[in-house]
Amino acid sequence: MVSIENDILKHYGKKGMQWGVRSKTIVFRPGASAKAKAKKETSDDHKTSQVIRKQRASQLSNKQIEIANNRANLERNFNRLNPGRISRGQAAVVAIIGTVGVVNTVANLSNTPAGREAMRRGRQMMGRPTMGQQRLF
Repeated sequence: MVSIENDILKHYGKKGMQWGVRSKTIVFRPGASAKAKAKKETSDDHKTSQVIRKQRASQLSNKQIEIANNRANLERNFNRLNPGRISRGQAAVVAIIGTVGVVNTVANLSNTPAGREAMRRGRQMMGRPTMGQQRLF
């Protein structure tokens, strides 16, 4: 005889829990809350400019528009002069890709008849032997 209790699938997780997904574990780090609080605090100038930016230009006075524009310019200049790690890495990758592009263009040019002729004339001007010439010394 088969027991009915053995044929029942029981679920011991939380309601709405998905298979294979673990909940985040909380790790205690001393001093982390102080850093988080300091990071979340914003200056009064930033708060003022955020309030002004939410309004339409027709609702603002000249002084308020000037404050918002000055703050936007200062933030833009600060971010341009102080790039983050991603921006520096992106600039390095762009430089490498540009160098590879130049090398690739020169290599492709050297495989064309015009490129071969240019290299031959360049060797002649520098006094080096061309492909067909050999020095005997």
